[in-house]
Amino acid sequence: MAVPSLRCIESASIGLPPGSTPNVASIPLTYFGIPWFGMPPVKRLFFYNFPHPTSYFLSSILPSLKSSLSLTLAKFYPLAGVMRPISSTEKETKHEIYCTENDSVWFTVAESHDDFQHLSRQDARLVSRLEPFVPFLTKCDEFKQLFAVQATVFPDQGVVIGIAVNHAACDGTSSMQFVQSWAATCQSGVFNSSSDPVINRALLSDPSDLYSFLSNLGTKELPSKKESQAPSMDPNMVLASFTLTRDHIQGLKRLILHKAEERSTSFHCSTLVVALAYAWITHVKACNFESNNKHSLLLPADFRARFQPPLPLTYFGNCVGACISQIEFDDLISDNGLFLAAEAIGKSIEGLSVGKLRENWFKAVELFSNRPCLLTTAGSPKFRVYEMDFGWGKPVRVDMFSISKTGALAMAESGDVQGGVEIGLALPQHVMDCFEKCFVSDLQI
Repeated sequence: MAVPSLRCIESASIGLPPGSTPNVASIPLTYFGIPWFGMPPVKRLFFYNFPHPTSYFLSSILPSLKSSLSLTLAKFYPLAGVMRPISSTEKETKHEIYCTENDSVWFTVAESHDDFQHLSRQDARLVSRLEPFVPFLTKCDEFKQLFAVQATVFPDQGVVIGIAVNHAACDGTSSMQFVQSWAATCQSGVFNSSSDPVINRALLSDPSDLYSFLSNLGTKELPSKKESQAPSMDPNMVLASFTLTRDHIQGLKRLILHKAEERSTSFHCSTLVVALAYAWITHVKACNFESNNKHSLLLPADFRARFQPPLPLTYFGNCVGACISQIEFDDLISDNGLFLAAEAIGKSIEGLSVGKLRENWFKAVELFSNRPCLLTTAGSPKFRVYEMDFGWGKPVRVDMFSISKTGALAMAESGDVQGGVEIGLALPQHVMDCFEKCFVSDLQI
């Protein structure tokens, strides 16, 4: 099926309010940013019902979207800057986010006559049908853009707000803090100062020189390797979401805890752990991997609260480390697979500490380089993506489009069921069919 054409209405740069930021600011890239340097941008699509014509959106909605974006960027000004190199040696190149009072971000407005109701479903949709609604980040020489927005209007149907964020600039906690602040400002017309981000990089000390360690590991090459492994060019690549309800999660958790009691063991068994374990074993079954391989799950873990003293929850930047779980293939698909997967994930989370950052990233590099049986995850139910209300209601669907490039599992709270968890993934259609069959059938236990 041919992708319906997209009409670009305008593409404008949204600047910061005059006098709202320092004339010049230099924000160094910390060691937490190194593993994400060069990573494909994180792209999300927020689908909103909007039964109004394009003319109404342009005259009544777009002005407040733009003005609130400008007000919010005044506080989150690193997103309007650029990533650039500042020094280079044979072993490493250091980078910074360079900001000036004249910075801006690109805001594209487009119109589509595609089927909004189909595109905003939880069911499988062709990646090629969704791609026109995501913005692109530009690169000029060695200067990399960090953030871009696209609003696509479906006349009398809906609106899609697409965002693209350079992961080296900030993690998911920070980017969703920004979107939440933007949405709230759009509703009220005034930025809430209680949402001010903390940008002070001096809060992150580096006594063991993790920056040089990670640079020398060659982690900057990891994303290109990972992206090349994802079959994103398959014309039958689809993106879909699956929901575990509160009842599903409680039922699976009872099974896991019963097994743990039988084996006289205990571990961190949260809703996220249960959802990840179930998604992991379902993914392995659907993808029909070769046996005799150890499988690994890499979960980006927030380290803000793991420092002493803890970093502020509103710290803006990257602050995630690698949390790695591993299981033998035969164990993962066995009758005890759900328990063993949950145990591995739960104990990996329990074992996280700032002192193990070096060890865990070293292990992650080895996995990316040498092991094909690695599944990564992105997002978190804690991000509350379904609460991003710009004034015309909460989103009916949120997709992390960038998983079509990385092959990761996207985790979020359910937008349909209170207390549920939504799992998004991108796979070729025939593999997605297998995933759906396994996902549904295994919940009958």
